[in-house]
Amino acid sequence: NNNPILSGIDKTTADTKTVCAGSQVCFEIFGSDLDIGQKLTMNWDYAIDTSRASFSVSGDSVAPKGRFCWNTQT
Repeated sequence: NNNPILSGIDKTTADTKTVCAGSQVCFEIFGSDLDIGQKLTMNWDYAIDTSRASFSVSGDSVAPKGRFCWNTQT
């Protein structure tokens, strides 16, 4: 059994993103599993204030896609 795979930011290998304070940043991450038939779940731990950030999941349990948006503060 292989571990599930989570892409970096916007389907790259990047795990950091630079933004200007006071701007909004949004990016997507993609899940997959090499083992056919494995079901994946994707969720957010709410570590950032939900009045300024959101996380939504689309796709299916085989290839979920997460979209994270954050309104940064100055």
